[in-house]
Amino acid sequence: MSMREVASEYGIALSTVNNVRKNEAQILSQLDGSSSKSRRRRMRKTVNAEVNELMFQFFVRCRAKLIPITGQLLQTKAIDIARRMGINDFHASNGWLESFTRRHNMKFRTISGEAAAVHECTEGTADEIVEELLSKSNAKEVLSEEVEGPLDEKLTYSEAITMIRKLTKIFVSRTA
Repeated sequence: MSMREVASEYGIALSTVNNVRKNEAQILSQLDGSSSKSRRRRMRKTVNAEVNELMFQFFVRCRAKLIPITGQLLQTKAIDIARRMGINDFHASNGWLESFTRRHNMKFRTISGEAAAVHECTEGTADEIVEELLSKSNAKEVLSEEVEGPLDEKLTYSEAITMIRKLTKIFVSRTA
């Protein structure tokens, strides 16, 4: 069946059929990785996807080390990472922060045992994490990196996030 026939059969534009066919692999992978199959999601591309992905990894690593995170810290580190990657037109505005935190379902809550204020060593530790992320030969190596989980099983970052959340809940329930 030709693309024109498909377009006329479903009553959609030929360009839509072309876009679906061109992005078939990405669409199928999005469906496979979707947590809620009944909920429709848009596959949006962000202008600075590499910066956003590195910032998400930064957030995950800071949370894993129980480092308190603030919006201002995320904005500062995002600008730092972008500059080091040679992206000089990146602005970590409040709008960027809001979109970033909504996209990754981030909440700035107090971690059990964490003081309300940012700890003095946070900046130094955060800088070390940024250095570690940027020390890879390129951003794609960081983006495809896997995390070692308990019992030496390989975990993707989304699985690691889920595990960190579960462990945090267990820790909180035991210390409460």
